[in-house]
Amino acid sequence: MKNYQCSHCGKTFQAKSEQSDKTAACPHCGQLLVIPSTELSAGTVLGGFRIIGKIGEGGMGNVYIAEQTSMGRKVALKILAKEFSSDQDIIQQFRREVQLSGKLNHPYIIRAIDAGEVGDFYYMAVTFIDGEDYEKILSRKKRIPEAKALSVAIKTAEALAYAWEKHNLLHRDVKPGNIMENKKGEVFLMDLGIAQSFDLHKKDSPEEHVLGSPFYMSPEQAQAAHLDWRTDLYSLGATLYHMVSGFPPFDADKVETIVEMHVHSPLPDPNARTPSPGLSPATVALLKRMMAKKPDDRFSSWTEFISGAQKALDALSRPKQKKFVPTRRPAVAGGGRTALSILNILILLAILCAFGFIGYKFHQMNKDSRALKSLRKAENFLAKFRNDYEGALPLFEEAAAVSAGTPQQETALKRFKEIKSLAEGHDEKIKYFDRKFSEARIKMKEKAYEQALEILESIKDIDDDPRKRNAEDTIVRLRKILKK
Repeated sequence: MKNYQCSHCGKTFQAKSEQSDKTAACPHCGQLLVIPSTELSAGTVLGGFRIIGKIGEGGMGNVYIAEQTSMGRKVALKILAKEFSSDQDIIQQFRREVQLSGKLNHPYIIRAIDAGEVGDFYYMAVTFIDGEDYEKILSRKKRIPEAKALSVAIKTAEALAYAWEKHNLLHRDVKPGNIMENKKGEVFLMDLGIAQSFDLHKKDSPEEHVLGSPFYMSPEQAQAAHLDWRTDLYSLGATLYHMVSGFPPFDADKVETIVEMHVHSPLPDPNARTPSPGLSPATVALLKRMMAKKPDDRFSSWTEFISGAQKALDALSRPKQKKFVPTRRPAVAGGGRTALSILNILILLAILCAFGFIGYKFHQMNKDSRALKSLRKAENFLAKFRNDYEGALPLFEEAAAVSAGTPQQETALKRFKEIKSLAEGHDEKIKYFDRKFSEARIKMKEKAYEQALEILESIKDIDDDPRKRNAEDTIVRLRKILKK
């Protein structure tokens, strides 16, 4: 609930934040008014950045996609919530995050671009990543292929090693939601804002350890003990475990129980949660060492871990070779030996050809099956999440790639092109709706209700359920005001 002031009687009242930009009656005088939004609308310019739209929110404020007008590039703009603008402790924490982010310059860490203050607004601009985090990827794919997950873990470890070794910084909240991948497959570590710079000659205070996600929290962090880089290694291990198995290592109904399991419970075998043939022994051993209860039982350095993870990854890419042991046959004298040798060779060639043909047919059948499954997975996603073309597009792209050389290739490629076209068209329609809806809100604030109604009537048929409902609800309220 937030406090608002009635523009008619001047008295304050409370309303839920989700009621912003909607009409409501003042509980004191009964007059209808539009509850002002606490969010910045599209087109707002702040410190050289033009707001395009909101893309997320955190505990301290909202995150917007914006254009840096001087450079003509998109950025992610983090803005401290206005209710915190008078809290000096939070302002100092926000400024500290800006300073920490400005120190970091690594290819796998999202970079800070600019920061500043405009009136009551405190903002920080960082590189905009056109992609999604692994929390969302896991919710869609369930698990990540072992080789891919190891590659992501290695790149994340290189970013964490840089933060620790160059700046003495810990992340303290490593999790799938803080690892992002763009559309090119590049990996980035996010949210180093809760990182702390540690003086190794000073003792840590318990307050320094309350942050972090329980599913991925190290035992020492859970116990408010002394922390070093190995706490991030444990959290990266829990993240890697979730990626390859499809489940966090520990889960329970209560947060306290999850934390207790990190401290005392043995690590569940990840292969018990993965389909046959399961994970490689090297990856299982890597996870056990990363998530050892005692920090001293983990890897001795980031370099040692990265080397171990790279070996496990390399082992997956090496083809398994079987030794061929020739069968000895008794010698035959004279010309009979030559004839028998030729016959044996012909028989062997016939057998090899037969096995080759069978192997080819089996491979083709398996390829066809995978192509069908991939296409079916994409279609099922679109059926379940109607109009989520952005989420469906990577699945159809994968289906088109997997189906190459199969009877499904033409269908998969055609559907990929269709969904790509729909995604681009839908995105343009969403942008147009948001722009027009913002215009309607401005008209409502100006009490130009007829014009606002006309704008909303023209966009109410948007093929997006939340936006459609919002437009229809607002139209109903406007008609009540105008008594239509």
